[in-house]
Amino acid sequence: MVGTRAQRARAKIVGTNDREEANGGEERKCQLIPGLSNLKVLLGVSTLIHSVCMVWTCLLPPDQQLIPAAAIVVHVPSMIIMAFTHSVHHIGVKQSLAFFVVVVVIEWSWEQVNVWSNGLIFGMLQYHDTLIGPKLIDIPFIVPLAFAALCWPAFVITNILLHNHPVKVAAKEPFIALVWRCAIFAFIHTAWSPCVEPVVVKHGAFGYPTVGHGGGAWEQGTFFSIPLSEFRGWWLMAFTACLVYTLLVAPRLAMPPPKPVDALVDATPLILFGGFALWLIVKPIDPVAGMFALFTMGLSILQCMYKILFVVSSEPAAKKIL
Repeated sequence: MVGTRAQRARAKIVGTNDREEANGGEERKCQLIPGLSNLKVLLGVSTLIHSVCMVWTCLLPPDQQLIPAAAIVVHVPSMIIMAFTHSVHHIGVKQSLAFFVVVVVIEWSWEQVNVWSNGLIFGMLQYHDTLIGPKLIDIPFIVPLAFAALCWPAFVITNILLHNHPVKVAAKEPFIALVWRCAIFAFIHTAWSPCVEPVVVKHGAFGYPTVGHGGGAWEQGTFFSIPLSEFRGWWLMAFTACLVYTLLVAPRLAMPPPKPVDALVDATPLILFGGFALWLIVKPIDPVAGMFALFTMGLSILQCMYKILFVVSSEPAAKKIL
């Protein structure tokens, strides 16, 4: 009897290994580049496009701040693909779709409510009809998509800094810790707002017509023509998006087993976030704005990269996520 059970166990193991080898063979047949999954290839290509666009932006002549509109149309989808493929790598397709749908819907709805309520959330923000592209009612399509693309790297940075892994499952932490983590995420994400928005205001993408003279100039009570209400609203919106996904959505969907931290793969969210930081430091509209980007976005990016390279990259992910 003992021998029979042992034989069945060996047969089960052999059968499982055969299935895994067969599945692995099928995956290898579908690979565009031998040794790399299609997901990693897509992540690599989109990262390359983003890097080229950001280096191009940094090398523009002093009188130019933005690359041509046609290049921006290519750049923004590459940012979204970078963020989405990295999220799929760690949390799977369903969780990734849920994350991005939640973020996009909340961002667009808050912006639209702001228009309908005459600036209740962000102030009297108006998007112009140039540079940003077509709109859904009053909000350009590109705005919630760009917001979502930068939410994921902020999410990853927050989790690596706090939990040594890009993903933290809410079910295993106290409610107050979850809320606190969402607040930290909102601060990291909102750091991007005062760094980049003076640039886009100066170049006419949007503005606050009721605030001084506009145009990205320093004025009393504003940060380069951006009122405090913009940053307050951005933080609340990012906090709400993270809280809704982490507390209400993520626990209701299956989460794949945690993957080890990979220095190359998990550096891509930092490249996405850091590309903008580099641009804003190298080509600021004002030295004060450049210094602000260095000490806000730059700090969290450097802390996170240190952890990936020297603290967690060689440890199994399961030890970090629990």
